Amino acid sequence: MNRRPFFWGLILGTLATRLVIGRLFDLPAVPDMTTFVIDALVASAGLGTGLVVAAWALPLKTARRPSAGAPARPSPSPSPGPSPEAPLPSLEARLDEAHRQLAVRSEQLAFVRELLLTRTVDMDRLATELQAERARFADEETRLSGELARRTHETEALQAEAARLRAELDLSRAEAKALVLEPEAVDVESALRQAAREGAERPQRRLSDFLVAAEPGLPLVLADRARLAQILDALVQCGGAAETVLSARPAGKFVALGVAHPDLTVADGARLFDPLAANGEDGATRVRLALARSLATLSGGELTVTAGEVAGTVFTLTLPTAARGEGVAWPRARPRTDA
Repeated sequence: MNRRPFFWGLILGTLATRLVIGRLFDLPAVPDMTTFVIDALVASAGLGTGLVVAAWALPLKTARRPSAGAPARPSPSPSPGPSPEAPLPSLEARLDEAHRQLAVRSEQLAFVRELLLTRTVDMDRLATELQAERARFADEETRLSGELARRTHETEALQAEAARLRAELDLSRAEAKALVLEPEAVDVESALRQAAREGAERPQRRLSDFLVAAEPGLPLVLADRARLAQILDALVQCGGAAETVLSARPAGKFVALGVAHPDLTVADGARLFDPLAANGEDGATRVRLALARSLATLSGGELTVTAGEVAGTVFTLTLPTAARGEGVAWPRARPRTDA
């Protein structure tokens, strides 16, 4: 505290007090008022006046006379306190962060909800597909069971057919060996044309379905006329409804008679040559071909099956040529047999 304003205030307070008291002496005497009490009042009044003057002069002095060596600064204005109505900045930041996290969690929850809905739809679809697949599997199992039963029945029927064909084949071979052949000199082209005419007499066949192509100047062949017609008839019947080509060509001391079926594959032709092949639909044809092979062998020739030059299968019957001086046997029409 600055002492000079204090003393000045003390002096002025004392003088003012004495003046007041002096004025009081002009008033009537106050009872019980001693000199000590008056002096105490004067001292208290002076002291109070000095303190008031010192307190008033202190900020004024400080404002007028700044400290030496320091530049005068404007006194900082007190910053206004936060409004009681406005929330604190930290609370606002926390509230904004809470809102942001809530929005993020809401987006995540919406995504999870949509994903769950998609998975639910997929599960429903998979359940429906599984149910349909089970039904299809049950139907397929039933169909396969029926197919297995049918194939088992067919296998049993084929086994019975194979046994029957073995018996027929043995009987045919025995009959063939028991036959007494009467070989004659036979004209090949005439025999082929006769086979074509007899083939055209069958259902769904016409004479235009057969083509006879024999080379000119072919020698005669030595064969039993009736058995040669039986062999050619079996070769004509083993094909389909497509055009059948009957041909003949010299082969040294033999003549090769061919019957070509463009719609018959080599595999099917070889299967027809196997009397024990597993196919009950053409059992009779295989028996006839087996008998034809036996007759060809007994006639001194051979019956084979090969692939055609373009397509299909060719059955080739090779017979020996007739010697000079042997009579010519011309094929005649004969009743058709299924042997």
